Amino acid sequence: ALSGPLPAQIRSMTRLQRLFLSSNDLSGPLPGWLADLPNLEHLWLGYNQLSGALPASVGALDRLTQLSLSSNELTGALPDELTNLRRLQALHLEHNQFSGPLPAALGDLTQLAGFYVEHNPLTGPLPASMTNLNHLWSGHFTDTSLCEPDDPVFQAWRAGVPDWQGPGRLCSQPPLPTNTPTATASPSPTATHTSTPTASPSHTPTATRTATRTPAATRTPTGTPTATPSVSATATRTPTPTATATQVTRTRYLPLILHH
Repeated sequence: ALSGPLPAQIRSMTRLQRLFLSSNDLSGPLPGWLADLPNLEHLWLGYNQLSGALPASVGALDRLTQLSLSSNELTGALPDELTNLRRLQALHLEHNQFSGPLPAALGDLTQLAGFYVEHNPLTGPLPASMTNLNHLWSGHFTDTSLCEPDDPVFQAWRAGVPDWQGPGRLCSQPPLPTNTPTATASPSPTATHTSTPTASPSHTPTATRTATRTPAATRTPTGTPTATPSVSATATRTPTPTATATQVTRTRYLPLILHH
C-alpha cells in the first residue's frame, strides 16, 4: 500500500486520464499541482488519510467526470470553484470533516447524477439552485446539519430524485439538539420495605391449607408479620365457622419483597 503524500512524480503525467489510488495509506494535504493534470477524467482518492482543505485549484480539472474523496480527514469549506466542474457526474465527499454551507452555485453541475456528502458537519440550507440538477439520481445528506428548503418548487424537485436521503429537517424547523440526555429509570420507592422480617428471606409464603380443623370465630392467624403494615392491613381473614369438620381454611399472605 502507498503511504505518505501523493507521489510528486504524478505531476509530470500530463496525459493522465484516470487516477485510482483509493484504499491506501496516503496522508497529508491534497497538492495544488493536481491542476497540472488537465486531461484527468477520473480521480479516486477515497479511503485514505488525506487531510486539510480541498484546494480551489481542483476547479481547473474541467474534464473531470468522477471525483471521489470519501472517507478521509479533509476539513474546511467546499470551495466555490468546485462548481466549475461542469462535466462532473459523480461527487463523493462523504465521511470527512467538511464544514460550512454548500456552494450556492451547485446547480451549475447540471450533469451530476450522484452527490454524496453524508457524515460531514456541513451547515445551512441545501442550495435552491439544486433544482437545476435534472439528472440527479442519488443524493445523500444524512448526518449533517443541513436543511431542506420547504418551498413547493424545491420539494417537488426533491420528490423526483429516486435515491434521496435528505438531512431529515426542513429549514423552517429548529435544529435538532446535539446532546439529548437520556432518561434514567429509578426504582419505585414503594417496592422496598425497611422493616426487619421475622421469616427467612428465601421463603415466600403463598397459601396455607389446614385440614380437619374447625376454626374459632374469633381466631386470628398468628403468622402475619407485624413489622410490615401493608401485610397486616390486608392479609388477615376471619373465617365463619360451619358444622362441617372437613372444611379447608385458607389463609393468604401477601408476598414479602426484601431488599438488602
